[in-house]
Amino acid sequence: MKAEALRDIGNGEGVGMLHQAAAVGNIEQVRFLLEMCGLNPSLRTRYRWAPLHWEVNNCSSAVVRILLPHGANPSPRSDTGRTPLDIARITA
Repeated sequence: MKAEALRDIGNGEGVGMLHQAAAVGNIEQVRFLLEMCGLNPSLRTRYRWAPLHWEVNNCSSAVVRILLPHGANPSPRSDTGRTPLDIARITA
């Protein structure tokens, strides 16, 4: 499957496979989507959440070691101006 097709798989709010894999801490799937499919590690949802937002919102931290070396923006802002670090502070 081509990366373009994978980017289009998701719900109406733009939550795709990479966001979901990051949210549950699925390291193997995140690595596959980034390395084999070439997905953007900073891909945003309708509410401007990147995979890092999803990861920290679900109290996971393993995926950050994969996303950042693949070029993920370490401090993207959501539609409410929150960064992944802000969300980590709230959910911790």
